[in-house]
This record gives sequence, C-alpha cells and structure tokens, in this order.
Amino acid sequence: DIEVVDERDAFVVDVEDRPGTMGEVARKLAGAEVNVAFAYATFGGCRVVFGVDDAAAAREALGIS
Repeated sequence: DIEVVDERDAFVVDVEDRPGTMGEVARKLAGAEVNVAFAYATFGGCRVVFGVDDAAAAREALGIS
C-alpha cells in the first residue's frame, strides 16, 4: 500500500535546454521566498515540474500567468 503523507501544488515550467537554466529558475524562486519540495524534468522536452509551498508566488516570480 502507498500512503499519502503530504500534498503540494505543482506546476510545469518550459525551460531552455542549456546549462544553468535550473539554477536560474531556482534563484528566482528563492528570491520570492518560495520553498521547492521537489523538481523533476519531463520526458521528451524541456520542461520542469515543481512542487512548491506557494504556487501563486512561484508563478509571479517566474512571470507565468
């Protein structure tokens, strides 16, 4: 059995395929005082899924509507 112990808002960000992109996104989230619980890349594209404590602040920090 799998037990759910926590829930997080998640959203997907399109990113450039180049070194340093993840760091740039993480610095923007840190600057907005958004805590990242998890992040992972999607298969077959340049997208990252983030689980955060404040999705609205994260979207604002990254300019996502």
